Amino acid sequence: MIALIAAAHLAFLPMSAPAALASLKSQGPMRVEAYYETQLPALVGRSKTASATLVADIGPLAYAVRATAKAEGVSGWFGGYALDIQSNGSVTEAGAVPRRYDATNKDGRRNRRVLVDYLPADVRVLAQPAFGDFGHPAATPAQRLEGMDPLSAFVNLTLGAGATADNPCGGPIRVFDGKQRYDVKLTFGGRLAYKSAAYKGPAIKCAAEYVEIAGFREKDAKQRAREAGNIEWANIILADLPGGLHPPIKLEARTKKKGKLTLQAIKLVYGPAPPSTTVAKR
Repeated sequence: MIALIAAAHLAFLPMSAPAALASLKSQGPMRVEAYYETQLPALVGRSKTASATLVADIGPLAYAVRATAKAEGVSGWFGGYALDIQSNGSVTEAGAVPRRYDATNKDGRRNRRVLVDYLPADVRVLAQPAFGDFGHPAATPAQRLEGMDPLSAFVNLTLGAGATADNPCGGPIRVFDGKQRYDVKLTFGGRLAYKSAAYKGPAIKCAAEYVEIAGFREKDAKQRAREAGNIEWANIILADLPGGLHPPIKLEARTKKKGKLTLQAIKLVYGPAPPSTTVAKR
């Protein structure tokens, strides 16, 4: 789910995000707090299946993000999962540059911690317990280097990295989470006046296309075609906040197997980052 927040590939040099960077340089580091719920169709109405909290401190030179997520409702009855993820890195004219990603997943079966260090010429992964494999095929060194962790991808999306006048959605989102390498391609779908309990104001609608690159289980052509055809459409809605920041507030998709899936912010808080935050000291 966190991957979708950041998102739910390619020789590409992202465009800068001048509005967001100029605002951060003049106003100082900002904090974005978002609280999300995932909903699936139920026998009557819709069923809450997961919740997530994300806190991102973004400054003109650095960022730090932490997210937690857990299974809810019926999903939690069967063991579910609990995620605790942290990421930090630098902010440049091209967007977010990750430094370290630390993810702990407790699912009741194989609890695992994954540490990913993003170095200038290498990406190092330490998983405890170790992965049985790194997928078929595994991500190459070049594919690891061109990706970023899911939380850094959230920051990149919020900063508007890759945005142009024709496509304010920016992207593509290129993710490497320590094992899986995937892209989310974004296409501008229009501007809208968004209204919910979490946020009322201008927003940007982006059509999203999920593309697996490497690090996944081996599939034959029939399996790949079946999975690709399952998602009929997917959209990401970005809040258009003062200062040029665009955090995702909603991801919705329609699938043939489960119907409409929704990941939506139920609370959004935006303002100056606390003076004690690490990004304020850089």
